[in-house]
Amino acid sequence: MEVTNVEQRAYIKIAIFQERNAMECHNKLVEALGNNALPYRTVAWCIGKFQQGHVSPSDEQRLARPVSVTKFEETRSLNVRSGRGRKPVSAEAIEKVALQVEDDNASNVQASTSVRLVAEALDLPRSTVQKIMRNILRYYPYKLQLVHELLPHDFETRHLFSLQFLARLEVDPEWPWNILWTHEAHFHLDGSVNTHNCRIWESDNPHSTFQVPLHSPKVMV
Repeated sequence: MEVTNVEQRAYIKIAIFQERNAMECHNKLVEALGNNALPYRTVAWCIGKFQQGHVSPSDEQRLARPVSVTKFEETRSLNVRSGRGRKPVSAEAIEKVALQVEDDNASNVQASTSVRLVAEALDLPRSTVQKIMRNILRYYPYKLQLVHELLPHDFETRHLFSLQFLARLEVDPEWPWNILWTHEAHFHLDGSVNTHNCRIWESDNPHSTFQVPLHSPKVMV
């Protein structure tokens, strides 16, 4: 004969009056029904609900007072505010982020930082740091521009090369087409900046540049 879950819960309710605990109720059900008995976790949950005064384990929503009624009794208003109720950013967090950005900019040659570095240094969520830097402090991630480092004798060398190029062009107009332009990749060994990962967070464009030697040690691939 099949015993339904409702009937098993009825037995659990009777067992409570007999002062049986969850383990004893579950053992009795397993002894009588075998694998068809309710799991111990369900038995313990039902006993907890019955001991709280519920008519059945699933009647909590019917017996509980509606949230709107409770709110009206407390505030005398049924106004519901939109939004998810996010906490505002504190002034202390804004000040910490501003100081950390200044410290990061002053601690390296490129005067750069990132949201990740600031968040790790202050132990704040990245989303909070991003919101402070972008929406409150009005910082923008400016990219560092690389320019050739020009030494005093380079100006004369560049001028002479230009004159030689023009002179040779007058002799042979097709000569520039003999120049082979390649797509080689160079990896500098002197600590040159990777501008793809370098951003300068400032409220105004600093127009920052970084001088790179023309013949710096590098590996070509």
